[in-house]
Amino acid sequence: MRQMKRHELLNSRIDRLLIRIAIGLGIALLVSQSLLQLPGLRSLLTTVDSLEGVPYIREQKMPQQFTE
Repeated sequence: MRQMKRHELLNSRIDRLLIRIAIGLGIALLVSQSLLQLPGLRSLLTTVDSLEGVPYIREQKMPQQFTE
C-alpha cells in the first residue's frame, strides 16, 4: 500500500514535468514560427531563401510567361 502511494506520487510529478515540457516546446514553436514571418529576422535565422531560385517576396508579381 505504501509503495503504491509512492508510485502514484512519482507518476504525478513526472506527468506534471512532461506537461510543462510540452507547453514549453509548444510556446517555443509558436515564437520561432512567428519570428520567421519577419523578413529581416528570417534572413538571419535561415539560409533557405538564399538557396531558392526565386527569393521570398510577399507580393511577388507573376512572371510574364505564366500570365499569358
